[in-house]
Amino acid sequence: TGLKAGTAYRYRVYQQGVDDSGHSPVSSGKIIASSPYDLYKIKTLDTSKSETTFAMINDIHGRDSIMTALTKDFKSRKDLDFVVFNGDMASFMGSIEDVEKDFLLRASNSFAPHKPLVYVRGNHETRGPGFSEFMNLFPSKTGTPSYLFRQGPAAFLVLDCGEDKPDDCKEYGGMAAFEPFRKSQIDFLDELIEKGEYKNYKH
Repeated sequence: TGLKAGTAYRYRVYQQGVDDSGHSPVSSGKIIASSPYDLYKIKTLDTSKSETTFAMINDIHGRDSIMTALTKDFKSRKDLDFVVFNGDMASFMGSIEDVEKDFLLRASNSFAPHKPLVYVRGNHETRGPGFSEFMNLFPSKTGTPSYLFRQGPAAFLVLDCGEDKPDDCKEYGGMAAFEPFRKSQIDFLDELIEKGEYKNYKH
């Protein structure tokens, strides 16, 4: 919180393991952190810019070689304001380790520490036990996968359509309820239109 728009920040990442086996008192592991000699640097979004440039990739489905080829210049490009993961980065949201293997480690080892990242959830990110972790991994201001954000002269609307088949499709085994979810997306869009938050933006 409290970050200024259009400002470059340097930062480190700290983490500490916690024993969650139920023992009391809870024991913690040692603290580890990213290097103090090679700090990450990222620039926050800025609505006062006269233009914006971003890169968007999607449908990687865990194919690391394609991810590498498409993003090889992202870190060095000074013109990129942010990067969009536009859905189906994985074929199946298994464990968090699977998500890391499919695309997140590759992104983290190259451009992700240095570019703001926008994630638009695809239908494949709704499949598997890792589905429930999506918002923990990629939080938003609304607490949902749908939100509005602004950069330069543009307002960007992120919506989530859920799965790509009817809820009664046998593939889902009676476990899907995306029709009411899509209705909530319409309500969200209606509310944005009523507030008119996007009207002050050229695009």
